[in-house]
Amino acid sequence: MDSAAVNLSGDWDPANLLEMTTGIRYSRFRIKLPANEIYDAVKLTPANLTGNLHLILSLRPNLKLVSNIGRGFRPPNIFDLATLGLLRQNHICICRRNHPGRARHRTQ
Repeated sequence: MDSAAVNLSGDWDPANLLEMTTGIRYSRFRIKLPANEIYDAVKLTPANLTGNLHLILSLRPNLKLVSNIGRGFRPPNIFDLATLGLLRQNHICICRRNHPGRARHRTQ
């Protein structure tokens, strides 16, 4: 897996009562899995834009109201792409060659 990202952040303090911090990030990933006798090759390029916003409001000299909102992203890992092997007690998951990305469960 290869990845690249651009991140921007900034602080803003318009008055002694309010502080604001923001951030934005663009992430792009390149995932390649080679084919084998069980499944076909996989090539994905997921990308996403994430960000956050933090606000601090000073209500009194020793009392602050803090808020925070954000959005995250996680690219798929190998376990997300293809779950192979024993799942639970007597079930096994295998990928079907004629339907890339789809798995079928079968009882042993």
